[in-house]
Amino acid sequence: MQNLGLSEEELRAVTRRAEEIAAASASAGSLEASYDSCLRAMVEMGVPQEAALQALREHLNLHAADVEPGQRVFAPAADGFLYPATVESVQGGTAQVRFAAGGHAECQARDLHPFSLTPGTIVSACWKGDDSWYAARVRTWDAEKERVKVVYRLDGAVETVPLTRLRLAPPERTKRAHALQWASSPGLDLLLKLTAGGVLGFLLGRLFGG
Repeated sequence: MQNLGLSEEELRAVTRRAEEIAAASASAGSLEASYDSCLRAMVEMGVPQEAALQALREHLNLHAADVEPGQRVFAPAADGFLYPATVESVQGGTAQVRFAAGGHAECQARDLHPFSLTPGTIVSACWKGDDSWYAARVRTWDAEKERVKVVYRLDGAVETVPLTRLRLAPPERTKRAHALQWASSPGLDLLLKLTAGGVLGFLLGRLFGG
């Protein structure tokens, strides 16, 4: 099985950086904060973000048992992209969601994506200049105002957009396969040992434990 592509020293650096990020967070004791810390640390150390996000999703096992009414997620729309939405109800493996931009949809709970807009997250944003969608990276996320500052990858332009003008690219089978390859790699056993006993250790144990 292919590993993360990180040396033992780099894995230790990931752990230290994740703990630093968690410590700097006002809600560092929460599972959500630890999730973001883990993601940011992995991205900073060169793990492909798409793979990291998909692996986190797979190992957190986001499905009907975990999805609750009122929970914010990214949900698939008719065009295949994932848009910010709120879960309205869940029955069996089916969820009813309300999109931030308006409209409702029914989808499989397993197709919902955890809501996370950590710095560096790759998104598509609708530029106000021509109302077209362009690839961008998240710089900051203001949860209170529900606005996201993004940097467009094409020209480096910076814009603050509401959630209604943000989406994620549709998941690809290749990304999922890549994620599952490294998410189940032996290298993660070391990462678990390095973080055992802390909040981050608990999170990683839940994510990557057997």
